[in-house]
Amino acid sequence: GDRFGEARSLGMLGMARQRQGRYEMAIGYHQQTLTLCRELGDSDGEAWTLARLGDIDLRRGRCQHAARYFGQALVMFRKIGNMVGEAELLAGLGDAYLGLGQHEQAAANFEQALAMSREIGDPVLIADALNGLGDVLIQTGDAEKASAYHTTALEIASEADSPLQQARAHSGLACACHASGDPDQARYHWQEALTLYTAIGSPEAD
Repeated sequence: GDRFGEARSLGMLGMARQRQGRYEMAIGYHQQTLTLCRELGDSDGEAWTLARLGDIDLRRGRCQHAARYFGQALVMFRKIGNMVGEAELLAGLGDAYLGLGQHEQAAANFEQALAMSREIGDPVLIADALNGLGDVLIQTGDAEKASAYHTTALEIASEADSPLQQARAHSGLACACHASGDPDQARYHWQEALTLYTAIGSPEAD
């Protein structure tokens, strides 16, 4: 009869399937979690579930839908004062805007995420925001500056032992090297990214 425990368990099942890339199953679990959280008045749980649904849409290239989920979750996190959630969702919105080609909005969100992550002191969130800014710069044609952001992100992610952000940094460095006409270094960084993504079973390995 522990409905809060049930909601948490469903959420974890959803996350497990999400990390395996089994998105339809993950969505099913997250929708059940969302219903329970709303019935229980668990705003924090509801916000995180919306964020996870947004992340699935983002990974599937449905950036407009992702932005909607992230926006709803961001409003809730701000209302309840969850700064970690707010920083994570600002970065998520940055990724969604980047996918939509809205570079100025993406950069603004990543900058906000970076400032808040530094205030919180969370190295993984800092690396995520730096990687996001690097991705914006690659898309806008500044490979040299992008490389600097991704290099810093890689250093921070390595110290924090975050293989996901390390992989993202290597992928960004590969793109920067490729854009700069250095295929050997690009190949090296993509191989590093592939090794890390494969080790954690991330769909990005594809």
